[in-house]
Amino acid sequence: MIYAGVVQGLYIAQQTGYFVRMLTNDNNPSNWPVSMIFQTSGYRPLLYAPAVSVRGNDLWIYIASGRFLHNYDKTLTIDTQKLYGFKDPCFNGSLISTCTTVITEADLADVSSVVVKIDGTVSGTGSTTGNATNFDALKTAVNAKKGWMANLSTTNERGVAKPALVGDVALFTTYIPTTDVCSSGGSGYLYALYALTGTAYNKPIIGYNASTGEIFKKSTMGVGTPSSISIHMGREKGGRAYIQQSTGAIMNVEFQTAAKAKSGYVLWREKW
Repeated sequence: MIYAGVVQGLYIAQQTGYFVRMLTNDNNPSNWPVSMIFQTSGYRPLLYAPAVSVRGNDLWIYIASGRFLHNYDKTLTIDTQKLYGFKDPCFNGSLISTCTTVITEADLADVSSVVVKIDGTVSGTGSTTGNATNFDALKTAVNAKKGWMANLSTTNERGVAKPALVGDVALFTTYIPTTDVCSSGGSGYLYALYALTGTAYNKPIIGYNASTGEIFKKSTMGVGTPSSISIHMGREKGGRAYIQQSTGAIMNVEFQTAAKAKSGYVLWREKW
């Protein structure tokens, strides 16, 4: 199977996004069926490659909306862009070939305002997240939906690269361009989200505020447009995300995973 985002609309300011699946089940490519499985709302084009993961009988897809292709995009008035994590509606351990279901944002849990704290409490939930007050209840509420969506937190912020997925952590890079068409500046950011809820995890991935207990889900990358993410898992606990800015600077962010992401011995026995 091949998954891809698609842009729809004659004019840039009217472009919406949808997501398709191509089934490569025939020796003749002309017979490969293409099906739409997800539709965004408003101006939210899906231009960049997704990350995909199978968990149990569900196939999860992670993608960020937005575009930054030329100087016109710097001053373009756009809707708030989003990060998405959703399940292929036609996958249940294997693909159901007769399924034609298309999901929309109405089928997703909106986790934009959810705050997770180090003590396991949750705030900022609503009707689509079951008004959850603790992390376990939040997981249950999101699991009952087709996935999750989260607004990017800053005006004019947009996704600019393929996300990365490791140890149940979804990593996204985003960018806020400067409005000066003659400048190559702007600011890059990294989001580190629990892949099954689209929020911070109930344990710190990239840190937390010791005063308020709020667990961080976003980190600044400094000046420039960030690249896609390269992951290094070494001997240390957790891993490192390497991101190159358009300025040439290479940033690295240490992060923890929400699930085991390294191979190793489960047990050993010494025989004499």
